[in-house]
Amino acid sequence: NHFDISHSRRKRGCWIIDPIDGTRGFIQGKHFSIAVSLVDHEESQRSDDITPLLSIIACPTLPDLSLRQRLTAIETPKPIEVICPADVDQSTLPAFPDLNTGNIFFAYQNEGVVYTRSLSMPLGSAFALTNDEEQSIKKSHVITTPYEGKTHDHILCNTLLQKIEEVSRKKITVLPMHGQGKYCLVAAGIADFFLKISTQDNYREKIYDHIAGQHMIRELQGKISNL
Repeated sequence: NHFDISHSRRKRGCWIIDPIDGTRGFIQGKHFSIAVSLVDHEESQRSDDITPLLSIIACPTLPDLSLRQRLTAIETPKPIEVICPADVDQSTLPAFPDLNTGNIFFAYQNEGVVYTRSLSMPLGSAFALTNDEEQSIKKSHVITTPYEGKTHDHILCNTLLQKIEEVSRKKITVLPMHGQGKYCLVAAGIADFFLKISTQDNYREKIYDHIAGQHMIRELQGKISNL
């Protein structure tokens, strides 16, 4: 997760962009996202553990057809606050998540808020999501996992999920997704956690595959760790 921009002419900031995050999902017409983060150059030189100044994750197909039925059955949380221009009637805004259009998530460093808006919402309007235990789902554990992939151990993942069901005595609903939209569902309280288990001991995750999503989780005091 190290990158060197010491020879860059613009040393104040560095953009980390994944233009098609979840390439396989994009090719298959399933879920994918566009992830963008702006990091401070000086901070990036001091530590590999970086919190971006700004992160944006656009999910044009969230939810896609494969997720729509499952999301409809899940009790989704209510946003804490609605932000919209004075000339917009809040009652006309779509529910979150909007099951008919894509959604955009964005966060600023150390604000403690993740903002989200569907593509059908008026410009300048958004839902503000904060860290609130009342938003969490009580009926079951909902998790997101990657779709098929060579770097994800689906067998071990399924074994762990069975153990979690046995211990918690709650039914687990699995939402398989491509891209960093998995982080967004966790940040929004729709999913309890995101689990990925590598099949390769020496595999190193790419910074552009995670930094924007991790920013969303950290702003809401969520935890990210290696098993």
